[in-house]
Formats: sequence, C-alpha cells, structure tokens
Amino acid sequence: MKNVTNDPKLLPRLAEYHVVLGLLFFGLGTGAKDLFPHSLGLQPGIQFPCAYFSSVLIPLGSLLALRGVLVQEYRRKSLLAYHLSGVFFTLMMMALYFGFYVMINKIATTLDSIPNVLPKFVANAGTLPTEKKRVLQAQYAYRLYGTIIPYRLDDLQVVYYIPNEDDKDFWRRQQRLNAQTLWTLALLKNTEIQFIYLFGLYAATFIATYLAGGIWLITKMPASQLSTPA
Repeated sequence: MKNVTNDPKLLPRLAEYHVVLGLLFFGLGTGAKDLFPHSLGLQPGIQFPCAYFSSVLIPLGSLLALRGVLVQEYRRKSLLAYHLSGVFFTLMMMALYFGFYVMINKIATTLDSIPNVLPKFVANAGTLPTEKKRVLQAQYAYRLYGTIIPYRLDDLQVVYYIPNEDDKDFWRRQQRLNAQTLWTLALLKNTEIQFIYLFGLYAATFIATYLAGGIWLITKMPASQLSTPA
C-alpha cells in the first residue's frame, strides 16, 4: 500500500484537516463556555475531550505540514503556513494558559491570605489612649466579624459593645461579602487547576509529537535528501 505521507497531493490535505479539525475542537470548547457558561461550559465531558483533541491534532497537523515542506515541492507555501500556524497556536496557548495560571494563583493567594485582625481589635479596645478610639475598635470587631467584644471606658470600667441597627446592617452585608469571597476563592482555585492542566496537556502533546515526529521525519526522509554531496 502506498504511504499516504509520501503522496504530494494527499499530504497537504492531511495537514490541513488535522490543523482545522483541532481548531474546531478548540472553538467548540470555547464556544460552550461562552454560550452556556453554567451548563455545557462547565461539563468536563465536553471541555476535556475538546482540549485533548485540539492539543493532539494541531501539533500533528503542523508536523505533517513540516514533512511536506521538507520532502516535496507541491503546495510548499500552504504547507509552511499550516506548519507555522499550528506551532504558533500551540505555543500561544501554552503561554496564555501558563500566564493565566500564574495570575489566578496570585489572586487566589492574596484572597486566601487576608489576615485576621480580630485579635488586634480586642487588644486595641483595652489599650488605646481614648475611649472614642476604643469604642471604634469594638465597633469594627462587630461590623467585620460579628463578634461582640469588651472595651475599656475612661473610668477604667470594662463593658461590652452594644451594636446598633447600622452595625447590624453592616454585619449582614459583610456576611454576604464573606460568602461571595469564599465562592470566588473556590472558583479561582478550580480554574487554576484547569489552566495548569491545559498547559501541561498542550506542552506534553507538543513535545511528544515533535520528539517522536523528529525521529519519524529522519527515518522516513528519502535517502537522496539525507545523503551529503561528496
């Protein structure tokens, strides 16, 4: 049977089909996220296969195009275009996924490392020089943490802060904000895992394709092109 990768008319089609099909899988996964973000866009059964086929087909198509550029004269310009576009797309996606991972990791780390200042409020409520400042510390403790703490009066008595309606409204808003922050943090950590997975997937398939493909190109290269002139 004739080797299809040696067919000067079929090889450009193979390269084109692989690259275009890989881009279609990528577009399908991206479109599902954009059009159906809360249903199909979050389904691993859609996202992971699309990412896998995209990361495999595009480097393979660009490798087939490279073989065509090296071994034949037919449609070399279009083959070179497919090769360069496949390599550029793969490297661009690797850079984007890794960049997004680093950015999201920093945001998640910042949200996760917000310090607990309640102990400082408790300490300040008993040590600051004026009663007004000590009352404010007790008020902040309730508004931000929902905790009623004691504070010292100017006559050295210690009393517990009594929140007013504004304080209670503030604490209710703070509770909603805390819940939103926790939800955002969980979403960021989940997205962080996805981005590092996608980066690893594209990097692994790209390296494997060109490592194995390099050996394949050498072993299948026509002897006339491998021989050196005397």
